[in-house]
Amino acid sequence: TEANANILQRFAKVFDQAYTRFLDLQKAEAQSRESTIEAALEKVRGKALGMHNSNDLTSAASEVFTELKKLGIKPMRCGVGLLNKDSKKAMLYSATGDGDNNNLSLVGWVMLEGHEILTSIYDRWAQNEAYFPVMEGKLLKTYIEKIQSGFILPDLQSDYKHYGYFLPFSV
Repeated sequence: TEANANILQRFAKVFDQAYTRFLDLQKAEAQSRESTIEAALEKVRGKALGMHNSNDLTSAASEVFTELKKLGIKPMRCGVGLLNKDSKKAMLYSATGDGDNNNLSLVGWVMLEGHEILTSIYDRWAQNEAYFPVMEGKLLKTYIEKIQSGFILPDLQSDYKHYGYFLPFSV
C-alpha cells in the first residue's frame, strides 16, 4: 500500500543517515589513529634529538618500545645495533619488557655469525638491505640461545613466532 511505501521510505532515509554517520565515525577514527601515530613518532624524534652520545641509544630504544606498546603493537625487544665492516661484532643498545609493564634497558655485544639469522643480519646490513626474518621452532630456539650468550635477556618466548625487522642506516 501507499502507507507502507511511505513508512519504508522513511526507514530508508533513517538508515541512510545512520550509514552516513557510520562512515563519518570511521573517518574520524582513522584520523585519530593517524594523530596518535604522529604523536608517538614525535616523542621518539624528541628523544633521538636529545641524544648526546651512544649511551643515549638505550633510552631512545626504550622510547620506541614504549610508544609501540601504546599503539597496540607488542614488541619483545627493540633496539639499535652498531656495526662496522671490520668486525662481525655488534654493540646492541636495546629495550625489552619484564612482563610487568616495566621496560628494561639492555646493552651488550653479539657476534653476527654462527647462526643463519645472525649471519644474514650482517650480510644484509653490509649490502644496505632491510631484512625481515620469521623465526619459529628450532630456528628460533637456537637464535635465542645464541644471542643470550652476549648478555642476559629476560625469558624470551620460544614457543611463539617471532618477526624480525632489521633496517640498515648509515651516519
